[in-house]
Amino acid sequence: KADVEADIEADVKADVEADVKAAEAKTEASEGLPHPALKTKTPGETARVKLMATTAANVAPLLDDADGGVREAAAECMGHLKESATSHLDALRALMKDDREESVRDAAVDAMTRLGFYNPLTGSVKQRGFYRTWRPRSRAGAGGGGRPGASL
Repeated sequence: KADVEADIEADVKADVEADVKAAEAKTEASEGLPHPALKTKTPGETARVKLMATTAANVAPLLDDADGGVREAAAECMGHLKESATSHLDALRALMKDDREESVRDAAVDAMTRLGFYNPLTGSVKQRGFYRTWRPRSRAGAGGGGRPGASL
């Protein structure tokens, strides 16, 4: 039994490493530079990247659902999937501009903002975004944690 479990674990690890190497090669070929999210070191990080990509692929069809609550939840989910959600930006843009429900439009704006493809202060949609991996500091904590002039 232990041998079977070890074989399964080795196979899973090999599959994850092969997927990451293929994604790195694709990214290097398209941009000339490796994607920072694909420069993972641990098996846990590689599994996280693979899980996020799978989740994005499974959530994408829900962006076109007839129920507004489902579309809203799918847009919110996409905002948390970082670089995995970038292949579905067109659907998020369409929801942001054309959806009939305000809550869905707001969720799409939040997702695009979280991914760095929309600036809510100027209302501009950007072609290149960022993938935020940090959390903003609480303004209630130690002073000076926010942006300059935030208390104005």
